[in-house]
Amino acid sequence: MPEAFGMDISDFSIKIIKLERSGRKINIASYGKTNVPSGVIEKGLISKSQDFVHLLKESIDEISGKKLRTKWVIVSVPERETFLRVVQLPLMKDEDIKRAIKWGAEENIPLNIDEAYFDWEKIPPPPGKSLDHIDAMVVASPRITIDSYIKALEAADLKVLAVEMGPTAAMRAIITPELAKETVLVVDVGALKTVITVYSAGAVRFTSTVDVSGHTMTDAIAKEMNVSFSEAEKIKIEFGFDKDVQDGKIYNALKPIVDKFAKQISDYINFYEEHDFHEHGSGQRKINKVLICGGSANVKNLADYCSKKIKMDIETANPWGNILKLPLKETPEISYEKSLGYTTAIGLALRGVSDYK
Repeated sequence: MPEAFGMDISDFSIKIIKLERSGRKINIASYGKTNVPSGVIEKGLISKSQDFVHLLKESIDEISGKKLRTKWVIVSVPERETFLRVVQLPLMKDEDIKRAIKWGAEENIPLNIDEAYFDWEKIPPPPGKSLDHIDAMVVASPRITIDSYIKALEAADLKVLAVEMGPTAAMRAIITPELAKETVLVVDVGALKTVITVYSAGAVRFTSTVDVSGHTMTDAIAKEMNVSFSEAEKIKIEFGFDKDVQDGKIYNALKPIVDKFAKQISDYINFYEEHDFHEHGSGQRKINKVLICGGSANVKNLADYCSKKIKMDIETANPWGNILKLPLKETPEISYEKSLGYTTAIGLALRGVSDYK
């Protein structure tokens, strides 16, 4: 497999991470973020193709660190219409699994299978256990959406090695061998949405999105404080849930939004634990740990406030958990706080490192 870099595309940004081997270590070689102006990508669809291609080229030209010497990219595109399901199949040979999945895909995924790309990955049983069935993770996306991104990337002189869902890439970054022994709910707070993912027994078992996001919180502060969006963004990160700042105005602006946000996290915990995503011992019913990542995970006191609401500890994730083997949580190039916004790009880049396992 050729070496590739990771590119995480959202409605508002393009983030790039390139990793490289140095002996037994994996180091960061290149990184960058390019803002995507409003209207270029709308609800996950490319609205202005030429502008988007220009931004792709700009993101490559202005990369920090080493110049990118590979054209190969592993990309995560906005997953608004991407669906993930864990399905069970009878014991069968690998060559028969694809046919079985395609035959049953329309029952599990709300897309016309002839108008969608779909892929699958067999989930190994937990260590020491044998199952009377096969668990497989199935992912499907509309062809029209994926084709539009591939066409734009190729127009920017890039070669697409793989397209991957953001949640699966994020898990590759933060789920260490130690965390893989537990059932973990990950809250990825992005600009326009928050992605809720449950990882258990070696695989993503469940993923969904909620509307509360970084921009939701920033908008509330901008209106309450009568300041610009960019100024409100700085205020959100620096002061967050500090009741003693500005007579509690910032706290009061955020409280109803984050109360709803915390309830949604709690509801998804209950939903997962009460439904059968883990049949026959292939996953664990009880969620042991909650992690938070994404650019708005840095909002001051956000994790502590939500922890009290859901009555479970929420820890900030470590996107470098499978790269920095010491307890370090940042590289000289990117601070820990900034790296939380690069979680998906880091996971994509890990897949692009030769012989990574």
